[in-house]
Amino acid sequence: MNNRNQKFNQEYQAKYDESRQIVIRYHYIKRSRTREFVENKLLSVGIVCLLSTAFLGIGALGCWGFEIIGANASSSIISQYNWQARKNICLGGILVCISGVLGSALLNGCLNFDE
Repeated sequence: MNNRNQKFNQEYQAKYDESRQIVIRYHYIKRSRTREFVENKLLSVGIVCLLSTAFLGIGALGCWGFEIIGANASSSIISQYNWQARKNICLGGILVCISGVLGSALLNGCLNFDE
């Protein structure tokens, strides 16, 4: 970071010496590493939760279809699996993942509110 500031000061001085006019100084916004780390982790959690929601939704639809097929089929091969319980597990996972997405978005919004 020091090297970057030295380069910036050298460029500023060179521009000032050449033109002898008003020079606009650029200010760097210094952000803490922990804040960037937290923001990156919240973004990762949000993306993982969205992907998990999509896959669990596909799984719940598949279990729902197998539940209907198992109810209408006379063979015990399809109906021996408890598709309703599996569907409920997928729907519960969807609820948890949606809560994770909303929570990470809320926390990220709270972190960026003061900027």
